[in-house]
Amino acid sequence: MIEEDVLSGLRTTTRFHQKLPLTSQPERVVTNPISRTGKDGPISKQLYIWRCDRSNRANAVACVPALGTPTRYCLFLNVDKGCIYDVTKAAKCFLVSARQWNEVPRIGSLRTPMA
Repeated sequence: MIEEDVLSGLRTTTRFHQKLPLTSQPERVVTNPISRTGKDGPISKQLYIWRCDRSNRANAVACVPALGTPTRYCLFLNVDKGCIYDVTKAAKCFLVSARQWNEVPRIGSLRTPMA
């Protein structure tokens, strides 16, 4: 999804996950000046890391459906990281926030894989 704010001169591009159970959850948000096209010269980036296994937060494959096995997913936002770019330092991205979330899972979904 691309949103352009002509008054502030900013373009915000949000990329969403496309596969279950992460469907419709934000994956990345990038803010650019409208004057720059594509991914060149971002002002800021925000990355969202989702997980499905609260007992092992490092388990990145817990959200991958197992074929033929009905599975219940408790999707939660594990970490969100944000950075801003400093044009005076060779466009290096400086981390401005990194939060690990410890709340109760946000979303539950039931998926029965197709045979």
